[in-house]
Amino acid sequence: MPEGLRYTIFMKHIYIVAGLCAAALIGGAAFYFFGSGFFAAAMGKTVPFSVVGRGQDANELTTQTNYRIKNMDQLQALWTLMHASEMPPLPQVDFSKNEVLAIMDGSHATDGYDIRVVSVTDKDLERVVAIEHMAPAPECAVNSVLTSPFEIIVLPKMPEGLTLQHEDSLVIAACQ
Repeated sequence: MPEGLRYTIFMKHIYIVAGLCAAALIGGAAFYFFGSGFFAAAMGKTVPFSVVGRGQDANELTTQTNYRIKNMDQLQALWTLMHASEMPPLPQVDFSKNEVLAIMDGSHATDGYDIRVVSVTDKDLERVVAIEHMAPAPECAVNSVLTSPFEIIVLPKMPEGLTLQHEDSLVIAACQ
């Protein structure tokens, strides 16, 4: 191998190592001066939420849809639609600070389906709700029964200027 070529390869490795060191120094300085919030802003802020209702029979709500509920009257109307015959107590929500999201999976002709909110994140100008739809694997034995899974969560009010988005994913559940 010519002498000049070995020098070029050696220099390439020096530049790679120097670049990695510079990136580590810059990242460390950003963490030191701006704290972990500097990196969290790029990743998005996780929004806490609590589940106040979930089940397999959303009664009259048989289409896949999501509802954003901003007051007690809207919650009462939804609760009545969902629980026409056996109405559990209405969840108590402080709508001055919080809002409610109701996630409906729609109706299915068998059991084995479910839905859940995995996470809520504020990033840039969006509040993103990650929703996981579960379905039974094709080889699973399921019962022929009409189901309409739902989940209802309470979370802090969305700040002005954000838009509400959702990201849906499908998970095929293993047979039980």
